[in-house]
Amino acid sequence: MSKNTINKSKLIQLISYLDDKDYKELGLWVRSPIHNSNQIVIDLYDVIKHKYRNTDKPIDTLKIMKHLKMLPRTAGEKDTCPRDKQELRRTMHLLSEQIEDFLIWKATQKEVVVRKRHLMDELMIRRAYPLVNAVMRKARKIQETSPLRDVQHCKNEHLLAQIDLFMAVIVKDRNVVPAMKHNVDTLRRYFLSQLLRYYCFASSTNAKFKTKKSYPMMEVLKSYVTNSKDFEYYTIRFYYICLELVQKSRIEDYNELKSMIYTGETFDNHELRQLFTVLTNFCGRKITEGDNRFMQERFDLYKEVLRREILTDQVQFSASKFIEIVETGLKVNQPEWTNEFIQKYSPELGPNLREDTVNYSKALYAFHFNKYNLAQDFLHAVNKMNLWLMKVLLIKIYYDKNELTFDNIDTHPINSELEALLQLTRPGGNTKASERNRLSRSNFANFFKRILNRRKKIIGKEMVSIDNIKALKTELADIERLAERKWLNDKLNELMKNVES
Repeated sequence: MSKNTINKSKLIQLISYLDDKDYKELGLWVRSPIHNSNQIVIDLYDVIKHKYRNTDKPIDTLKIMKHLKMLPRTAGEKDTCPRDKQELRRTMHLLSEQIEDFLIWKATQKEVVVRKRHLMDELMIRRAYPLVNAVMRKARKIQETSPLRDVQHCKNEHLLAQIDLFMAVIVKDRNVVPAMKHNVDTLRRYFLSQLLRYYCFASSTNAKFKTKKSYPMMEVLKSYVTNSKDFEYYTIRFYYICLELVQKSRIEDYNELKSMIYTGETFDNHELRQLFTVLTNFCGRKITEGDNRFMQERFDLYKEVLRREILTDQVQFSASKFIEIVETGLKVNQPEWTNEFIQKYSPELGPNLREDTVNYSKALYAFHFNKYNLAQDFLHAVNKMNLWLMKVLLIKIYYDKNELTFDNIDTHPINSELEALLQLTRPGGNTKASERNRLSRSNFANFFKRILNRRKKIIGKEMVSIDNIKALKTELADIERLAERKWLNDKLNELMKNVES
């Protein structure tokens, strides 16, 4: 087992996702004889904790084996044998299983009703029916007072309805028929909610990547829901409106969904993260279509998710989301807020893209204040960022620096950067990117090329008419998906002033 192998093992990957609180609780877990009776597993946990936890040091297999007393302290690599390495792998596997069991236990602690249901199942097996009723009363109270109205809430309702039915059958209660009906009703609502939720996020993915997956049952489901009393059930109506928004992009659906999220029943942060993404994606579509009202809408949404700590709840901050927030804050002219955001949340970014993301964000910030050389310096410090983003910003910097002259008009770097962007955004040029993003950047590149050509003509003292530029402004307004629409419009206005003067 090489150093490289152990550092890429399942065990080390699992440990890397644990925060300090998790790791402390895991220590108590593995030391409990109920969960683990193997001392060498505890020793392995302690070695990793004290020697390698929160460090960038690669784990040395030989040192680990010595710490675990598999080898004497004077042993070298040549003294190891396949049996020693096999024993280390077995110990690592056992610790990995302990971590997985620990994470499962942590997850079940959050679902109180589910735990009560498991307890009632065990009590029924032991025929402790009076205790089942006592646990049921507590579970019902928890369910009824819970503010959550997500799919899990529907599932919990069904789990409790099942126990009602089982108990009615066992004691030959005359209420067995109503109990059965209630059980069926809760099961139906749970599956309707689950299906609507699935179609909502599946349709969102379809639209983002322009895939052609079809869902024949989706329209049947929608028709059934809207013509049944189940439509009055909060969770079913919520995911129905969410699906309508994803499919039809209507402002009235956006307003209703937003109102339900802000003022209605609540969801856990994992679900809210996805739901706010649906809302911000809608705002993004409207912005690329030219409806600038939704820039402020998107900014307000991001302020809300940050206030609720939704984006950073048990996950690393997405680099793309971080940049989008920075861009949005600057475009609604909130530079102070944006600078505070960069400072506060940059430590929440994943380590692989943190430096690049911060440098790109600082480039955007400098560009906002027309500090083009500083923006270019920050941009050149970026190594692994999305090339589309970098080239669009670099093109804007080159253009706004106003360095184009008659002598460099054909050799200026803006020409090669624009050509590279045109190639990157051609159909099939980046299969990992969404079709919407590709199209909006492609339209930017093609439209900017026309602006640049007119700028070159003006520099070369060639004739460019006001009507020609006005026609371009009309075309700009008609393009359905376009990145940096406002900036492009501003450049057309500058051209008009140059022609008029």
